[in-house]
Amino acid sequence: MKTYTLVWVSDDAEFAIEMGHYNSLNEAQAAQPDALSGLAERGGNAESGFWEITVWRGDKIVESYGLENIGGNKKWMSIPVSN
Repeated sequence: MKTYTLVWVSDDAEFAIEMGHYNSLNEAQAAQPDALSGLAERGGNAESGFWEITVWRGDKIVESYGLENIGGNKKWMSIPVSN
């Protein structure tokens, strides 16, 4: 079974904030706008970081996605994972 973790990561990658755990990629993607509103309360700054969905199977990362701004449109893009 896979777990999808929505994470905000600081631009300098010094820290990350887990914003939630979900059962599907679609569910995690849909949660990002709501998670944005709670980010500042948890120490994050939406202007200086990026969003990632990390997909776990057990204790291994098997997939990863980053939210990219392409031509003014936000799109989740696959990020290569090396194990």
